[in-house]
Amino acid sequence: MLKNAGVATPRLDAELIAQHVLGINAVAMLVDADMPVERERADRFFALLNRRLAGEPVSHILGRREFWGMDFIVNSDVLDPRPDTESVVSSAIKIYKNRNCRLTIADLGTGTGCILIALLSHYKHATGIAFERSVKACRIARQNFVQHSMLARVRLHCASWELCEGKFDLIVSNPPYIRRCKIPDLQREVRQHEPLQALDGGARGMEKYTQIFRVLRRCLNPSGKAILEIGEDQGAIRNEALRWNIGFCGYELDLAGRRRAYQRAAQLSLPSAVLTFSPHTAAFLKQRKNFLLVDFEQKVKLIEACGVDYLYVVEFGQAFAQMLPRAFIHDVLVSGCRARHIVVGGDCVFGHKCAGDLKLLELHAAACGYGVTGVPQYVVAGHVCSSSRIRECLQLGDIETANLLLGRRHVISGRVLKGQGRGRLIGFPTLNLSIDHTVLPKNGVYHARVRFDANNWLLGIVNIGTRPTFAEETCPLLEMHIFDFDKDVYGEWLMWSLLASSDPNGCTVKSKIVGVIAIILIFALDQASKAYAIDWYSKSGATEVLKFCSLVEVWNRGISFGMFGAMNKFFVASFLLASLFCGSAFCAKLQGVQVAELENGMKVYVISDNRFPIVLHMLVYRVGGMDDPPGLSGIAHFLEHMMFTGTKKVQDFSETIGRLGGSFNALTSTAYTAYYELVGKQHLPLMMEMEADRMRNLDLTVEHMERERNVVLEERKMRTEATPRGLLDEEAVNIFYRNGYGRPVIGWEHEIANYDMENVKAFYRKYYNPNNAILLVAGDVSFEEVMELSQAHYGGLTNNSGAVERNADAKLEPPHRRV
Repeated sequence: MLKNAGVATPRLDAELIAQHVLGINAVAMLVDADMPVERERADRFFALLNRRLAGEPVSHILGRREFWGMDFIVNSDVLDPRPDTESVVSSAIKIYKNRNCRLTIADLGTGTGCILIALLSHYKHATGIAFERSVKACRIARQNFVQHSMLARVRLHCASWELCEGKFDLIVSNPPYIRRCKIPDLQREVRQHEPLQALDGGARGMEKYTQIFRVLRRCLNPSGKAILEIGEDQGAIRNEALRWNIGFCGYELDLAGRRRAYQRAAQLSLPSAVLTFSPHTAAFLKQRKNFLLVDFEQKVKLIEACGVDYLYVVEFGQAFAQMLPRAFIHDVLVSGCRARHIVVGGDCVFGHKCAGDLKLLELHAAACGYGVTGVPQYVVAGHVCSSSRIRECLQLGDIETANLLLGRRHVISGRVLKGQGRGRLIGFPTLNLSIDHTVLPKNGVYHARVRFDANNWLLGIVNIGTRPTFAEETCPLLEMHIFDFDKDVYGEWLMWSLLASSDPNGCTVKSKIVGVIAIILIFALDQASKAYAIDWYSKSGATEVLKFCSLVEVWNRGISFGMFGAMNKFFVASFLLASLFCGSAFCAKLQGVQVAELENGMKVYVISDNRFPIVLHMLVYRVGGMDDPPGLSGIAHFLEHMMFTGTKKVQDFSETIGRLGGSFNALTSTAYTAYYELVGKQHLPLMMEMEADRMRNLDLTVEHMERERNVVLEERKMRTEATPRGLLDEEAVNIFYRNGYGRPVIGWEHEIANYDMENVKAFYRKYYNPNNAILLVAGDVSFEEVMELSQAHYGGLTNNSGAVERNADAKLEPPHRRV
């Protein structure tokens, strides 16, 4: 439906809406893809889908939008936070590197409050003031300040920013900058569903910037900085800043280059200019191909984005190459460009045989009436920042370092070529772009994004080199498959940005979580249930369990089949014992998994992957629906809900993790219960401290219990109270009468209603112990670091009981006839 309606990302939009309706995240959707959906939720899904078909943005349907790793409340009263606006936050972080500094921040036109909240979350001792003239937008901003626990550090004024008073270290703004005449050309969902006053920048797109410059002159501290997001007419905005004698430039786009030149120009109250050559000197003199970091058109756009007033382009040829250095100074720089101040790199050379340098420029400065600034060698994270070093990184496939040195993502631009369409025939349509002049990154596969002139960035995979699907192709090219995109864009001009190399041992964050959960299944079942799994495979060096076809447990009183979803797909395969292998043997095959055990019996598994600055912390208890005592079905799942009620030390787990920009969830299966948090690596100690605290000190109260009982009963009505499901549950009791597999994980309704506090506390004391838990940490960590932290936070915990023997007594399940 969405695809036929021309929606750019139909599958992604549909998945987001489905997750919202079902109340689950992407991981749960992948793990439990066959989950039945009741009619009420299906009707709601299609109702929301119709709103998307009508052009309403997904963010407005969901009521939220992500920005800087945090969720923000949004609706049609505020401008949606966009990824490009994150450059305002990242620019501030580059300027003020000390996270403990006590900044005073003003946000002019706060909208959702996303910029100010992101900055305050980074600078823990900073305070802010937000101005928003729209009463409706102020309501949304206030809700976001409350949601992210920032209200105590922010003063929100529902007024024009021209009323701003006081002095500030940092002033930020994303003002309206779209020319009024271009409003009708905006995308329909922007034009119809976002507030016009947040888009309309007046006839020239300059109206709001003029107001801001008045505020800057009055309210910015002498050493303060201002960062404004800019859309179009950068040069005009730059000239307007000079007219107001601001004395600095603090603006940048997401593709902005270095700002040193125009900062100096602003201090001298002179217009700024850049002198460049076409073709590149090395391309002409040495006939180098695939040498340029950017093509000429992209170079012009980057220079324009810096707010430079003039661009001089010298046609470089044989005659010009013969020009002596002194002639270049007098004829080109002084007479031609009328330079009053020249800024060059410290290792700059020019003129015939590269005989001119910085010293020669300084020698002639006084006589020719210009000043000179030599920019010293710039070092970023131990790397010398130079074009040759950046080329080397690209040619080695080190995209991350190249992007770091560029100060932006490396971008390749060009027109889409007409291919042979064979990728489309096999279900993977690709866009093709030849690379003629710009530097050619190392052949391989990369995570990337692409943007059309009027589109947001779309994610995909890029192959550089010959086509991997057709061996006869030998001409190097760039070929990209865009996720969930299938439009005819041949002949259009595109910008491609490589994000990171997709090395054989790598995987996306999303697939990493799914893979880790699959591995945890093996760990938990191997340790607790003597389980076995089949049908796994290793692809490109990244081992991932695709599916658990069947689990077989051999009991002293017969054979039963775990995970009875195997009954309808892989029943026969369960008997092929020759194809089964032990879970521990499987673990040994996993590359990079390190295992240890604490003295109290807790096992620790560590998977190091330093490509992402994040950590997945997961604690798995060897207890699930199969361990519910007869008459107390679903109590394992119920206790999972109770675990989020908090402790006396941490009263709200969700609020604490959300404030850090992390995500979390829990899941209960037949065989295990798992709790996981995905956070920045610096928050791993806090996650361990919180989990250790609730393993021992859970605040179990009657009030909490009754509240969660109502939640679980409602969840059961919504998810499992359907006749087909009821029949399956009843048949399961008959099939698995000798063990706990016959109970629904969520429990029987009449038994959920009969839980008492002593039942819950006894279950908690019996199973929530270190010797019944498995800790898995995956991400940007080392084994030694994890062991030190786990010993500090979990090592001191004692066990309430000895090792738990599961299903030791096979008591018959009470009757639960419902259909």
